[in-house]
Amino acid sequence: MAKDDPEDTRTYRRNVGVVLRRADGKILMCERINKAGAWQFPQGGVKRKEERLDALWREIEEELGLVPPEQFCTVVGYGPEVTYRFRGKARERISRKYKGQAQMLYLMDYHGTDEDFDLEYDDHPEFRAFQWVTVQEAIEIIWKIKRPVFVATVEALGML
Repeated sequence: MAKDDPEDTRTYRRNVGVVLRRADGKILMCERINKAGAWQFPQGGVKRKEERLDALWREIEEELGLVPPEQFCTVVGYGPEVTYRFRGKARERISRKYKGQAQMLYLMDYHGTDEDFDLEYDDHPEFRAFQWVTVQEAIEIIWKIKRPVFVATVEALGML
């Protein structure tokens, strides 16, 4: 959890992400297109007046090219909202308005195949590659800033 500066009046950006799980129990990790070795889950900000689940379906379509996403994914549960501060380039680009993110990860069962993914579906692709890993492997490779959100989620859902 992030420590707040009482002088900082910026808020945390609402954000959702998805942990897709195959029938064999492995979960999907995606490598950021602009940062080699930065593995995370499909995720994104929740727009004003948008429900979290609607934002999640939108992000799955934009980032993974699954259309319609509800055909490929079934919601199983979700973890707690966890806040973290922006760092690095994200701090420069986004932090003028937000101090960080308040992220909630959803666990979804995936019913498609690898061929169903289209990482270039959106005009601004975010991922260069994907892989299926165990929960323990995900904890090892996930981008450090995203790790506390993931760990809190898998603990809350009894996946550890």
